[in-house]
Amino acid sequence: MSEIKSESELRKKCVIFGLEDVLVPGKLEENVDLEAVFGILQNLKGLEERFARFRFFVVSGYSIAEGNKRLEQHGLKKFVQEDRVFFVNQEYLEGREEVDKKLYEKNIAQNPEFKDEYFKQKVIEDIAAKFDYAKEDMVLIGHDVWTEGYYTFRFSQIEFALIRSAHASLGEKKEDEIKNLTYINRTWEDIEKLIKGEFPKPDYALLQKFFLDKMGEKLFEGTKVGALKKISG
Repeated sequence: MSEIKSESELRKKCVIFGLEDVLVPGKLEENVDLEAVFGILQNLKGLEERFARFRFFVVSGYSIAEGNKRLEQHGLKKFVQEDRVFFVNQEYLEGREEVDKKLYEKNIAQNPEFKDEYFKQKVIEDIAAKFDYAKEDMVLIGHDVWTEGYYTFRFSQIEFALIRSAHASLGEKKEDEIKNLTYINRTWEDIEKLIKGEFPKPDYALLQKFFLDKMGEKLFEGTKVGALKKISG
């Protein structure tokens, strides 16, 4: 049960969750404690009932069919209002550049479980506009330091927290944490601390360095591959 007694304690009034490896099992964490997740969501529902400005959402880059399948499979539908859940839809796709739309269609045809990782950022911006939330009122809870961490820093620019036990980079397990980011356990105690603003303020300098270093490595690898092809040709 939440210890939050008044709306003045809410440093975060909008909590946005990813889905796989955050609320339900995924590639990184096959055995998520769903009872703990149910408890977290029940407490969040309690905050919504008590405080008019507080809301929580679930956002994933899955298609509607794939996303709903996971909600039903793991018993989350009873905890989350239908209009608080967002999966990739036609309206979003129609708003994308034609090249991005065609790329998505190609990816989803090849793999129905394909996820559009940028989708979260668009939804975050839409939620902020619809409910008049300032950036500092919002937080994204994810697990991937690249697609949910760096993307959020770069695009929607709200704070984010990463689930420690499912920490990843571009979908692959990442053992080491990046200093000065917010890492949490999948517990109500940590979620409540996040909402109350009791974690140290994050600093994104090392996240930016991590991103630039990784991009440099990818460019270097691409240069090596290109050089080898030229030599062999």
